[in-house]
Amino acid sequence: MSWRRLKLKIAVCDDEKFERDRIKDLICIYSVEKNIDIDVDFFATGEDLFASYEKGKYTMIFLDIEIGKNDGIEVADRIRRIPDHDVTIMFVTNYPEYMQQSFDVRAAQFFSKPLKYEIFKEKMNKILDYMSCEEDKRVIVNQNNKKIIISISDICTIESVKSIRSNSDILITTMSGELYVKGKLKEFNSKYENMLLFAHRSILVNIMNIYKWMGNRIEMRNGRNVNISRSNMPILKEAFAENVLRRIGR
Repeated sequence: MSWRRLKLKIAVCDDEKFERDRIKDLICIYSVEKNIDIDVDFFATGEDLFASYEKGKYTMIFLDIEIGKNDGIEVADRIRRIPDHDVTIMFVTNYPEYMQQSFDVRAAQFFSKPLKYEIFKEKMNKILDYMSCEEDKRVIVNQNNKKIIISISDICTIESVKSIRSNSDILITTMSGELYVKGKLKEFNSKYENMLLFAHRSILVNIMNIYKWMGNRIEMRNGRNVNISRSNMPILKEAFAENVLRRIGR
């Protein structure tokens, strides 16, 4: 997917109007130069941002480290605890010593003030390249004749069930809840075979969200325990180890 087909919704949160206007100018220049549709909302405080915040509302957020009485790290942490793990957070600051703390809330970039367009463009290009790859990691499911998009990184398990009440045959558990949908386990496994593997014949687990091993069981990051069949144990362990090595290597 070309990132030039992405439509971006951006929030800018900075207590200084001059800085908000500066970021606005950079975004406008970038939008015209790259021919990208970008919609931007501006906020002076973290509380203003949260007054209308909803999970999935924004593609990315430019966040000042020190926003009046607020701490930008705390604002970002609050966003992650909603939970909103998909929005891309970028810190803008005069204080580079905060960079280490930004890793705790999975910030994608760290911009030093004053912002310069060439650096801004370079970092935006990298972010959008990454986002275009992540678009292939969205799962589209059918629930009551409605299409729902789920980030694969949010999925913990996919289980075969029969629910007459919801007319569904698949239960998806995520980091924040569960979803009954129509589908087949083999289709999920075939499309995402490097991430969604069989623990036993009626349940898939996302190897990215395995929290710990407990003999012939695993605990997922959402707290759910899953039994592993003897035949699937070596395959699952090998895939899990390879995933850990890939993460370490990044």
